[in-house]
Amino acid sequence: FMVIVMSIVAFTFAAHWTFGHYVLEFHSFTRSFFMLVRTVVAQNSLPYDLMREASPTMAVVFTLLWTVVILLIIVNMFVGIITDSHDFVMAQHQYEQTRMLHRIGNSANVDFFRATFNRGIGALTRTKEKMGSTVSSTPTIIFKDNPKRKANKEDPTIFD
Repeated sequence: FMVIVMSIVAFTFAAHWTFGHYVLEFHSFTRSFFMLVRTVVAQNSLPYDLMREASPTMAVVFTLLWTVVILLIIVNMFVGIITDSHDFVMAQHQYEQTRMLHRIGNSANVDFFRATFNRGIGALTRTKEKMGSTVSSTPTIIFKDNPKRKANKEDPTIFD
């Protein structure tokens, strides 16, 4: 807010000193100030033709600088509002995440696909545990010469 007020005051002095003797809208400091405020707030245009009659070069310079500076200030204010809103929304999101984590537990941080995968792996593990010893992670080798003999990792006769 202070930046826009200081910019308007600076341009008010410049307009009053440059065009005050020739253009009625800039004849006094207060008229200059309110003329520039009206250009920002009410989409009122500067009296460019009268300014150009008073000083052709300064009319172009003043109008361009005024337009660019005010445009930059307004865009900066817009970006500030958007950034502030984004920060607010992210804080709300973090609050909701923390609240959900306390209510539901760690499952609040698991997405759908990971949860489905974990449920599938859990079901396979439970099935394997129910089957007990019938499911073995290593294959059983039975020898022809002695069917009761089972393979051992250190047995050299397995790979003969």
